[in-house]
Formats: sequence, structure tokens, C-alpha cells
Amino acid sequence: KRSRIMRIVILTTLFTSSTSIFGAQPKSIKHVEDVVDGESIYGYYIVICSNGEEIEVSAFDNKEKWCIGKGLQDVCQKRQIKIAKVACKKGA
Repeated sequence: KRSRIMRIVILTTLFTSSTSIFGAQPKSIKHVEDVVDGESIYGYYIVICSNGEEIEVSAFDNKEKWCIGKGLQDVCQKRQIKIAKVACKKGA
């Protein structure tokens, strides 16, 4: 019985430490609005991470380019899920 409790404690410890090692993960991505900025149009989204953070991302070129930040094009990926993962790992 004692070894069973120890296993549970060890597994719980391993699980909680592994989530902190890998960082937050995206839980949802919500479209907020489409933005017209001069001649460019982009989609504005909020990524909600597993740690509760909300991070802004933008989609350019008919959702071919996803970037962290509202209207920014510094840190970008080709796929929505990849930018969401990067955003949650980096934090706001």
C-alpha cells in the first residue's frame, strides 16, 4: 500500500515538473477582428495559453503568414498552430 502511494506521488511530481519544463501550450485561438491598416488587411487573433496568458497574433496574406503581436511581422510562422505554440512558450 505504501509503495502505491509513493508511485502516485512520484508520477504526480513528474507530471507537474514536465508541464513546467515544456511551458504553456495553446488552448484556443479566437478571431477578434479584421484590421485595415493603410493598404494592408490582416486578421487579429488572441491565443489563450494553458497558463492563462492571452497573446495577440496576426494573420497576413490570406492566413499564409502568422505573426506574434497585433500588426507586427517580426516573429512569424507559416501555420497558425505553430505560431500559437511559439507565442505560449515565449509568453506575452
